[in-house]
Amino acid sequence: CWKVWLVLQLFESGQSDASNDQLNDLFVQSVKLFGRQMAQVDNYVRFFQIEFTNFIIALRTQGYVRHTIDGIKIIRQPEWFSGYDQKRRFIMTSGHLM
Repeated sequence: CWKVWLVLQLFESGQSDASNDQLNDLFVQSVKLFGRQMAQVDNYVRFFQIEFTNFIIALRTQGYVRHTIDGIKIIRQPEWFSGYDQKRRFIMTSGHLM
């Protein structure tokens, strides 16, 4: 859930970039919103920090964002599927997903 939330925050905000401070704020918000779901994990804040960083790196690797000195710049928007069949066709013909 938090990855979908993060994608919506980053890509649906209408901004073309996000500063390091904005990314940090999104991280803090994500821990507040979704941290309780990970209560069984020792030091879930550290877990979120690692996963948050890995997800931003994955977005970069797949060409959605580019790191800048001040944060990230959005290069392209993710594709949203209109239905199950469109998503299934994409999965069957594409080598990777976001």
